[in-house]
Amino acid sequence: MTETPILLPEAKADVADAYLWYEEQSLGLGMEFLRCVETALLAIQRTPLGYPTVHESYRRSLVRRFPVAIFFEFVPD
Repeated sequence: MTETPILLPEAKADVADAYLWYEEQSLGLGMEFLRCVETALLAIQRTPLGYPTVHESYRRSLVRRFPVAIFFEFVPD
């Protein structure tokens, strides 16, 4: 499966805020955060049903190295 993830505006804002916060903590850490989020999104795109359902039809993926979870709902086209 290679469904394209659709990010809500709120999720995009959360990622942008976290990027700025991590970048303030250490130069380059914000970019590492973005790479880890991108890796998690690509993994979700490849195998969306490989993640546990945590509430109703919502699933969760943990972002490597950062205390962040991506919650998503898989809706096939």
